[in-house]
Amino acid sequence: MQMSRFVSRGVTALLLVLLALPASAATQAGISGPEMVKILQDEGYQAKLSADADGDPMIESRMSGVTVYVYFYDCEARRCESLQFSVGLNLDNGSSPAVVNSFNSEFRYARAYLDNEMDPFLKFDFELPLADHSQYVASQLGTWEQLLGEFTVATGFRGADTRAQPDAGQPAAGSTAFGTLVP
Repeated sequence: MQMSRFVSRGVTALLLVLLALPASAATQAGISGPEMVKILQDEGYQAKLSADADGDPMIESRMSGVTVYVYFYDCEARRCESLQFSVGLNLDNGSSPAVVNSFNSEFRYARAYLDNEMDPFLKFDFELPLADHSQYVASQLGTWEQLLGEFTVATGFRGADTRAQPDAGQPAAGSTAFGTLVP
């Protein structure tokens, strides 16, 4: 009986100590805007932090020669559990559903669609696991850079200006947003 009280008190004391420890950013759920800015800058990218219409963080950056926006989702107490990289290419003659379909059928981690001006958009979403955010985001940046490079080639992008602000809405009527497809 005395042994069980001792164990019970020991477990209680251990739990109190663990609860009192500060949580580090590496093990907290989600990521904040300033943390993401630091990760991007540490990886050599520009990063300008602002907020979207809902007050969630939003970052403007440059990658592969184009303006990229980072949107934050599933946010609570200024920590967000998923991110979306987004780019819209403002092409003089737009693109075509065939180009977008071809891209979507070849690359499974992103989705491309056309806006109402037939300009191509690329979106890449990922969740943040309860892990070291900087290492995980760095690995996702590598995937994004590869997808972005392939996208700019597939769409015929040749140094045209990117949109000042990517279309945050749905694809235009008559076009289709393609979900993540497996090749």
